[in-house]
Amino acid sequence: MSTDEHIFCCACHSGDLRLARGMLSQETRQSRLVFVNAVNKGGWTPLLRAAAMGHNKVVEFLLQQRADIDVAHRRDGWTALHLAAQRGAANVVATLVAGRANVASRNSAGETPLHTAVHSDDSNADVRHALLRAGACANTPSAVTGESPVHVAARSFSTRALRQLLSAKGSVDAPDTVAGNTPLFTALGSRCIGCVRLLLECGTSVAQRNAAGLTPVQKATELQHTGAVTIFREVAAQRREQRQLAALLLARVRPASSVAQVVPRFLWRRLFGAASSEVEQRQAFLPLLGTWLNSDAERPARIAAAMDEVRRACLLSTRLCARSCVCVDADASAPVGITVCVLCVR
Repeated sequence: MSTDEHIFCCACHSGDLRLARGMLSQETRQSRLVFVNAVNKGGWTPLLRAAAMGHNKVVEFLLQQRADIDVAHRRDGWTALHLAAQRGAANVVATLVAGRANVASRNSAGETPLHTAVHSDDSNADVRHALLRAGACANTPSAVTGESPVHVAARSFSTRALRQLLSAKGSVDAPDTVAGNTPLFTALGSRCIGCVRLLLECGTSVAQRNAAGLTPVQKATELQHTGAVTIFREVAAQRREQRQLAALLLARVRPASSVAQVVPRFLWRRLFGAASSEVEQRQAFLPLLGTWLNSDAERPARIAAAMDEVRRACLLSTRLCARSCVCVDADASAPVGITVCVLCVR
């Protein structure tokens, strides 16, 4: 790198757009292209420096001068998008995305810019939003650690980031490609109870095993996390009750069928409001799970009593109309309640 190129690179690093513009105005078209893509001994280009410092005006100027938008640092493979995401510079990220920067680019650690945005700060919501809108995938695993951005959020105590990724089609059950851990295992290993609760609210499995053959209950026992063991066992028991209730309702709609292990999707749609996939079926009874973290010794007995009432109501008094209309109500005092809509009472 020549002296002039070094000065130009420093101008971009400091955000001195006037100096950078003045230096390029004295160069030919061909030499301008050399200037904006010059690499110093540390592996930095003017665009990388400007993006790392969050100088949006300089980044816009360099892109207008045909700077390579996907150039990577020679040592760690970070692109301008990685650097802007790490800094939390939402305006720079938006400029790079508008310039068609590759949102799936990977650094030497095998991570995408979305990984970086989750790593750096829980407040980078605008950066993550811009990346997700540009097509970044919340389930892309790192080529080295095998973790997706969802895993990174789960172990970083970033409940806000985790919620944002899950709402953007992030998977609650996808295991990493190295240890086979789901995000629930990752959050459990970091003892992030907020992320554990959020994942359970979103229907993650408490029975799925990792590559070592452990379930979340067994992992929590290994980590001596007795609170998590209690939570997981209660969730598993509630989901078994959910299946039993669905089987009872199924028997009312189709008396000839035996107790079913898998409830037909059409029945879930009609009974529980468009719940069809496995995760959606787990989410159908979310009001049941409102007091997981409360130390309520009477809760198991109250749940059992409520379920007995449900069974009696379902078997004795509940009648389904010709269109199989069933209303499902839930509140904190009665985890499940089955009623019949007014139009169905005869």
